[in-house]
Amino acid sequence: MEGLINRCVELSQSDASKLEGMSLIHSEDDKTQIYRIAADKASGRDGVWCVALVDGVSAKEMVEVFHSQELKLQWDLSIERSDLLENVNDTTDLYHQVQKRIWPAAQRDFVYTSHKGQVGSDWVVCNVSTDTDKVPADKYCRAKIEVVFYCKTVVEAGAAATTDDRSKVKCQIFYLAKIDPGGWIPAAAVQAVAAKEYSKFLKNIASFGQKHFIDKEVAM
Repeated sequence: MEGLINRCVELSQSDASKLEGMSLIHSEDDKTQIYRIAADKASGRDGVWCVALVDGVSAKEMVEVFHSQELKLQWDLSIERSDLLENVNDTTDLYHQVQKRIWPAAQRDFVYTSHKGQVGSDWVVCNVSTDTDKVPADKYCRAKIEVVFYCKTVVEAGAAATTDDRSKVKCQIFYLAKIDPGGWIPAAAVQAVAAKEYSKFLKNIASFGQKHFIDKEVAM
């Protein structure tokens, strides 16, 4: 996980449009960019790099929306259920997540370790597929994931670093992901829906976060 988080932090400090292997597949309102990362030889699967700016919320709040199973089930409508398998420690849990079936494809699930923590003053969640005997891979098509959701709070110039004025606070989201859906799905088919699905994901989580925290004090 440390290596994935470090890579995400490094990418957040770079201009993705100038990086080798990065191809812009979606851009919206100068606040959201989605890039395809060319497949590496080891996995044979493309990755994705998303950058989005969300008004009125902090990094800590958006990471909570992404990490909390209770909140996630309210905004991510692709999930059928999510079960906590093990509380590994104060910052790390093991989950089994089952996705809703999209006909005619097989229904998919994945088992992943989820870590939530801080990188300096920033916040991050890292989800990585994990092999376990707790959930046999015999009922669904088992997918594999590597995901980093990294957030930085941006405070308007001149405002206090701990301001409670949401109009002066934004969250910069950096999202790095590689997903192997399992089974046999042509790479071209995955690429065809990537821009649409990741754009929907970013809109859903941003909209939910803004509505969920609008009447609360800003959590830094």
